[in-house]
Formats: sequence, structure tokens, C-alpha cells
Amino acid sequence: MYIGKCPDLIADIHGDERVKLYGELCEVIDDVVSHFKEQDRQLPIPCFNDNTGSDRTIKNTY
Repeated sequence: MYIGKCPDLIADIHGDERVKLYGELCEVIDDVVSHFKEQDRQLPIPCFNDNTGSDRTIKNTY
């Protein structure tokens, strides 16, 4: 079982084939980004965790 993630935009998606799951994840992310643009909404500010225990915020450039 593989898990595809994009925590700033969607919950996890799951699948048995990693390449297929990656393609599906990309499609879902494209759909979410398109929806935000259609609604004239800004995307959430991206965050990441560098495994040091501290979350960092990246400036939104969209």
C-alpha cells in the first residue's frame, strides 16, 4: 500500500501501484489548484517539516 500526500491541499490518497498513485495524486492536485483559480482564491501558504521538529513556512509565490 502506497500513500500519496500533499498536506497543504488535500488529505492522503492510497493505492497499490506507486506509479499509478503518483499520476492520480498529480491529477488531484491539478484539479484542486484549478478549483482555487476558478474561485479566485489564493492557494494555502505552503509549509514543510524538515524532520527537525520545527515547521517552516515558505513564502507563497502564486
